[in-house]
Amino acid sequence: METPVEVTTIEFHPNNNDIIVGGCVNGQVIVWDLRSAEHRIVAGGKKVEIAKMPDEETDKTQQAAVKCKHVALSEISESHKNFVADI
Repeated sequence: METPVEVTTIEFHPNNNDIIVGGCVNGQVIVWDLRSAEHRIVAGGKKVEIAKMPDEETDKTQQAAVKCKHVALSEISESHKNFVADI
């Protein structure tokens, strides 16, 4: 997930696993929607190597990484005055 500010905490929405909410080091709150096609960043179809444990079998399927831009970011003037420690 792409973010303009360092994230200090992150949580999935309790009722919708496609929504992720993060708290930032500067007090802002950021939201990503994993379903949002307009906020996806295409990485050019590169394959992603996934770390395996030594006893794990090799997976023959191709894995693709999808990067996602945030859909909402709170205004700094309306945000916490310190970093967000918990969502």
